[in-house]
Amino acid sequence: MALTWLTLQITGSGLALGTVLMLAAIPRAALMLLGGALSDRISSRLIMFISNAVRAVLVAALTALVIMHSVQLWHLWVMALLFGTFDAFFYPAFQSFIPRLVPDTTLEQANSLVQGTSHLSVLVDPALAGVLVATTGTATAFAIDAVTFVFAAITVSMMHSMSKIVVSTEPTADAPGDTQDTDPKKRGLIADAVEGLRYAWNDTIFRALLFIVAAINFSFAGPMNVGLAATAKMRFAEGATAFGVMMSAWGGGALVGTIIGGLIARPRRRGLITIAVTFLLGLGLASLGWVPGLSVAVVVIAFMSTADGLIDVLLLAWLQLRTEKRFLGRLMSLVMFASQGLAPVSYIVAGVLVDHHLTLMFNAAGGLVLLATAYAALNRSMRQID
Repeated sequence: MALTWLTLQITGSGLALGTVLMLAAIPRAALMLLGGALSDRISSRLIMFISNAVRAVLVAALTALVIMHSVQLWHLWVMALLFGTFDAFFYPAFQSFIPRLVPDTTLEQANSLVQGTSHLSVLVDPALAGVLVATTGTATAFAIDAVTFVFAAITVSMMHSMSKIVVSTEPTADAPGDTQDTDPKKRGLIADAVEGLRYAWNDTIFRALLFIVAAINFSFAGPMNVGLAATAKMRFAEGATAFGVMMSAWGGGALVGTIIGGLIARPRRRGLITIAVTFLLGLGLASLGWVPGLSVAVVVIAFMSTADGLIDVLLLAWLQLRTEKRFLGRLMSLVMFASQGLAPVSYIVAGVLVDHHLTLMFNAAGGLVLLATAYAALNRSMRQID
């Protein structure tokens, strides 16, 4: 919120804001697999600590520039590049850390708690941030951000006493049809990343799942950000308030979905559940092009986000359980790349379609999700996920 507002204050340009967001997204996507390879090689806790500490310094420096009224657009470009780079290493380490910290029997509950806090922030934080920026300015918001990164670094540093993390460097067989004949200690990160790609490619279920995740997230990223904002401005009398309400509905529904996922003890037929939920997501997304008012839009969005939150918990725990521990970081980085890597393209496509025909944009996005559903339903490996 603060970064968006600061960029617009400095430049008054939506294009400038787009460049800042793109410069953060590019290294985050490009380096994600290397971040996963590194988290499979060294302590995930150490990577998270360093990432949080560096990001605290970056935000503190930006806070100082804002206070001195010296901040320029190129400062934001540099910060976005560095921030995206350290994000690429933090997030795979974070996702691979959870199954190394808790027993396998509580993975669903652990993921539910972790994702639930994230969705809670989406529900509550934008409104708080808006009030803070409006009343005290962006410098205060950035200062608080810097403190939160320091707090995160401290709490991560304390986690070693809870569970000893052991990352195996012993050579083991890759997925079927692949063998490993190189000492892992002598390989570089790129070789580790390639090995992770090979492992994922040889796993037919994971390969199909990555395609489905990428298709769904590509279909949702632009429409749920660009599309909903355009809908609020063009069709709803409530304007910006309607956009905030719809985004909060997404956060609230996702929070409910993660809670439900945490309460379900090892459900059977996860593949069939995923196919059914994906089908409903496609229908819901397409229907947003025809919603007659804000109340109907909120109901549809809350329903979709609840289903999305439920599937996130169930599938993430399943992936963490079936993946060899030494590949966890790399496979989690691939999942995150599939989730986020196409987002910038989705924003551009959604923007073009919104200018052409808003309803068509939602219909096309929902249709793509339904195509992904059909692919999943026809894929025997997906149907057999249990």
